[in-house]
Amino acid sequence: MSSSLLYYAALSSNDLIGPKRFEKIMASCGSVRDFFSLGVEDQMRCVGVSPHHRELFSSMLKKGEEILSLCEKQKITVLSLEDVRFPRSLREIPDAPFLLYVKGNLLPDYPLVGVVGTREATTEALEVNRYFCREFVAFGVGVVSGLAQGHDEMAHHTVLTYGGYTIAVLGTSFAQVAEHRRALFEEICEHGAVISEYHPLTTNQKWRFRFRNRLIAGLSKAVVIMQAPEKSGALITAEFARVQQKPLFFIPGNPLDPHFVGSNALAKKGGIMVTLPEDVVKVVFSQLPSKPAPVCSDQLALLTAEEHRFLAGLPVQFSLDSLIEDSGKTLGEILHLLTQLEIKGYLIQYPGNIYEKRL
Repeated sequence: MSSSLLYYAALSSNDLIGPKRFEKIMASCGSVRDFFSLGVEDQMRCVGVSPHHRELFSSMLKKGEEILSLCEKQKITVLSLEDVRFPRSLREIPDAPFLLYVKGNLLPDYPLVGVVGTREATTEALEVNRYFCREFVAFGVGVVSGLAQGHDEMAHHTVLTYGGYTIAVLGTSFAQVAEHRRALFEEICEHGAVISEYHPLTTNQKWRFRFRNRLIAGLSKAVVIMQAPEKSGALITAEFARVQQKPLFFIPGNPLDPHFVGSNALAKKGGIMVTLPEDVVKVVFSQLPSKPAPVCSDQLALLTAEEHRFLAGLPVQFSLDSLIEDSGKTLGEILHLLTQLEIKGYLIQYPGNIYEKRL
């Protein structure tokens, strides 16, 4: 554990300290450690808050200790900006988070697309969502979404069904996940990752859900709006994508259907109308990979966390000899992983110990 992680956790316990005030702290003090060497009054002056909040600031370190203890018990990984595992893509966005709470296997270098849409999704739009996400898996692209009702759920479910990789970004703590989405949450933790800026003791606040959308856009190489009425949280993600200069796509819908008013309007705001998943994949990869033959979902098993990591690091084509030289694993470990990936339908083996990815 980083020696400064306590200070980051302490800051995250204070709702008055967000990314902008964190920037003030770093600009004034140079480090979180130096900020906590100040007296409480000086800390409040540093971030520009009223003296009425003294108790909130004086209790930060104690709360930070409670948070880290709880995270250890609940197997939650805590990543600060000082951690080399902190996603590079999130370091670069406006209002970058300074701390992330993670469950599962976070693979930020995996090629990712954000897929979001209205909670009040129509049946036809959900089928389009399923089609796009299934194709993303086939091209080796992961999906980021928000674990909300409607299109978010469909995106996560589809990726998991077809053995792909998905990240859910929460607008609350892990403890506040709704009971009817708990099974999906656990499955994503097992085969992907769930992340949040909010510590395990955080209470629900509506503003948090809006703010988390910048992370969905930040992790993604492109964002796809599946369906959005005039007022929709998906449009907030679209705006963050625009600000972050990420390619923004939308699925066109009936102009007379209110469920599509917001997403159709993106055509006037720099959005790109898309009807083929390949057009999104083209902006993720410099060269569009060859698409393998379709695989039935009931033939495609889910990957373990170790298999995910191993598969993500493999080139499209490779030899057994090259893996022995470059992977740092023993021959036995490599053969076991290759066998599992081949059985589960992710690899094809050719004569001469040559392999090719299917997904």
